[in-house]
Amino acid sequence: MSNRDIRAKATAIRESTDGMMTLFLAPVLIMVLSDVLDRMWGQAGIILWGNTFVKNGVTRTIHYISLGPSSLFDFLVQCLLVTACFQLIRVVRNEKSIVSFKDCFSLLDGKNFLPIVVTILLKQIFLYVAALLTTVGVALILLSFYNSIFILEAPVGYSPDFSSLFNLTNLYLDLILMLVGIVLNLYINYGLSQVSFLLYDYLDKDMYTSPFKIFKQSWQLMSGNKWRRFLLDLSFIGWFIGVILTLGLLGLYVFPYYWTCQALFYEDLIAKNPLVFSDEKTLVTSTPA
Repeated sequence: MSNRDIRAKATAIRESTDGMMTLFLAPVLIMVLSDVLDRMWGQAGIILWGNTFVKNGVTRTIHYISLGPSSLFDFLVQCLLVTACFQLIRVVRNEKSIVSFKDCFSLLDGKNFLPIVVTILLKQIFLYVAALLTTVGVALILLSFYNSIFILEAPVGYSPDFSSLFNLTNLYLDLILMLVGIVLNLYINYGLSQVSFLLYDYLDKDMYTSPFKIFKQSWQLMSGNKWRRFLLDLSFIGWFIGVILTLGLLGLYVFPYYWTCQALFYEDLIAKNPLVFSDEKTLVTSTPA
């Protein structure tokens, strides 16, 4: 199934399934709340890495890595997105034709709670570690920027020194570090992109034993398919910008469409890998379309 076919089928499913927007209501509202809290309490929380600059009477504080109230909300959003995707798998497989707000919480109880939380927590930790190179590269660029070039809210008459920005050796090294970090982060992110859907099937088939087994199978399942998945995500770039500009509210419309596409992408991968849930340890390597 091509990406175009996936998007066309996702559109049809979204339009024919009742309650798609309400299914994602909780994670979208929590995203908005998290953004508000981050703006209100941006200086609160545990600062793991930050700098304070004082220049010409102007003080500027930058937090590169911190843990605040929004971090907990962000993790909750990830868990709710996963359980919403569980329902989308059922819709895609014609096991459900109606979804609702409460369905987003339906699998966060009983025996499923701990596997979901542990698996998503470990995945997020891996992704944060993968993003460290990018964070360091961006931080070094900002350090140079704020320390030598331009200070927001500078006193009247302050003339920024732009020459230090073009210290080519340091700037190029920082940019290379940032770009390598971005590529590495994307590579790992796409390698683990099927964890949520695999988790559903493992729980549904009562085969869940360890999150690391799911990570491994997601990595194998995405072998040869990362670029295809990247192009699918790239086709949503306009929608993602709209979500950002509306502080997340457009997600009520975009998320059902986007995550249905991801569910269909997963179903296509599974169809090409019939041994993925067999007792065999080897996963058949999929062939990109």
